[in-house]
Amino acid sequence: MVVNKFFKKYLISVITFLIILIVYKQDIIKFMVLYVLLLIVFECILQLIKKIK
Repeated sequence: MVVNKFFKKYLISVITFLIILIVYKQDIIKFMVLYVLLLIVFECILQLIKKIK
């Protein structure tokens, strides 16, 4: 169940990433850096939640 939830969130983020990529072609490098940072933050939050539980 938890994996499925995470997978859905991940899928949504990937779809969002693709849409934004199409819209902001001129800023791909800046956006990719931001996206990677967001993914790292998301991972950290997930790890924290696992530790609390």
